[in-house]
Amino acid sequence: MRELASLVAKYIEETDNVSFAELSNRFPEFRDGKYEFVLGETNIVIWCGMTTEAVNAINSLFVDQVIGAVPSSVMVYMIDGAMLKLPIAKRSGPYKKPHWAPVVLRPYAKVPPKFRRKRIAPK
Repeated sequence: MRELASLVAKYIEETDNVSFAELSNRFPEFRDGKYEFVLGETNIVIWCGMTTEAVNAINSLFVDQVIGAVPSSVMVYMIDGAMLKLPIAKRSGPYKKPHWAPVVLRPYAKVPPKFRRKRIAPK
């Protein structure tokens, strides 16, 4: 898992504003799985079709504040060649049915403060 996390972190650092569609084009772990990356109990899906390794890699990069997510246009995903077939999330939830929140991933230092999440201490 650490190897994939390192590769993804390096790619995001070098490229910036990386969509999950772009990650799925570059890394098979982001397209060949059966898991979703979902925001807690909100029913907001960030991406699906990920392997356990991809979910763990992205999660560790968020927790360690290596990367952050910024809301994105659906057009970014159209250009990158992949979209989820879910209604677009218009608010922070929770929703009764799954909704998609398109985001791009950025190095944490480049994430605007209003989109930064507070660090959560491990239990």
